[in-house]
Amino acid sequence: MKAPGDIQLLKTDRDSLSELRTFYFNSLPEFQELHLELLVEESDCLVITLDRNAIGYFIKTKDNILVEFYLTDDYISEGPSLFLDIIRKYSIRSVYCKTFDSLLLNCCLMYSTGYKIIGTLFRSFNDTECYKIDGLTHRIAGEPDYPFLLQQEDGLYETPEELERFVKGGNITMFLKDNELYGCAYLIRVHEDWDFYDIGMWVNPKFRHRGIATGIISYLKETCLKHHWNPVAGCAYENTASQRTLEKNGFTSKYKLLEFSFRMEPNMVNLSEKKLVGNRLTMTLAENKTADLWRAFMPRRREITNRVNKELISMQVYGEPMKPGDLNQEFDKWAAVEVTDFENIPEGMETFILSGGLYAVFPYKGLSTDNSLFVHIFTVWLPGSGYVLDHRPHFEILGDRYKNGDSDSEEDIWIPVKIAGFEK
Repeated sequence: MKAPGDIQLLKTDRDSLSELRTFYFNSLPEFQELHLELLVEESDCLVITLDRNAIGYFIKTKDNILVEFYLTDDYISEGPSLFLDIIRKYSIRSVYCKTFDSLLLNCCLMYSTGYKIIGTLFRSFNDTECYKIDGLTHRIAGEPDYPFLLQQEDGLYETPEELERFVKGGNITMFLKDNELYGCAYLIRVHEDWDFYDIGMWVNPKFRHRGIATGIISYLKETCLKHHWNPVAGCAYENTASQRTLEKNGFTSKYKLLEFSFRMEPNMVNLSEKKLVGNRLTMTLAENKTADLWRAFMPRRREITNRVNKELISMQVYGEPMKPGDLNQEFDKWAAVEVTDFENIPEGMETFILSGGLYAVFPYKGLSTDNSLFVHIFTVWLPGSGYVLDHRPHFEILGDRYKNGDSDSEEDIWIPVKIAGFEK
């Protein structure tokens, strides 16, 4: 459904979003991640309205990390355009996305500059044997235990404030023997309106590799099942020890927590004039002949004896101003190198003077067939940059780290720009 009316993004509070967040949670195949829910508590909440009617919302942290984005079913088709508006308007630098959140995942895949896996999410489990911890007693940590727990290191807590909160909430169970702390169990309700409980554990480094972690998770799992609660868990992607402990207790992971990147600031370079020699073909993106061009040029590049360096230049010269996204716009594609002068030009090759000017230079690593960076440049970076495209050649410099067809290949992408509103 198209949204023809007046869309506004209005700041609100978390309580005012309770109904919309209920719709959001019910729309997901799995439940919320505790780490994200804790971030929500300290974040900015904004409702999306159309003609004063709420159609969705989003939540971002104080340092501009987007953690939730939701639209009601009638407006799902507007998701990408609204998402892009939010990214631009609020200078969103990254997004935390659960892989089972399809709307947010799809929007991120369309516009991000890249992502990394930051968490492994466990949302299902099988019946397994109950692992007991022999010889240990356990009790709920109380406020008098806080100073002692605060002295423990190596991952017991992330911040003193978080530890204090969990102690006061009765969320930590201490496992002891002869008044010595062997480990702690965490049992934290993810959201007050749902019976999903995040489970976690910490083991004193002195007593690791003795099955205590497995026993603590088993204890937490049995506690949840006894009270008809739903146990869920999440851990850092690189924390393979915790993942194995959860798996030993029958937990399985089908999902990840991803961090998508949205901020890529280019280097702004005033380019001096360059002399180029090479070959060119006229083409469009729809009928791309780049491979043919380079197949013809590469075997003959050494015939050019006055090269400035070993770098290769892949250049696009447009007869009319470049129209981003137009697959049928014609341009001349060049395979070229920079030279000191135009003497001794090999037969069949041509010369070109690159006049220079202001360029936004984006470093890129990945396959040359991946156009995600160009989508980001023209839809995210450029509209909010204060610059507009200039009618000059676009080009890429392929240096020593360029490897054709390799995901580790590196190159620099040069986009001609001028200050918005400036006319020559």
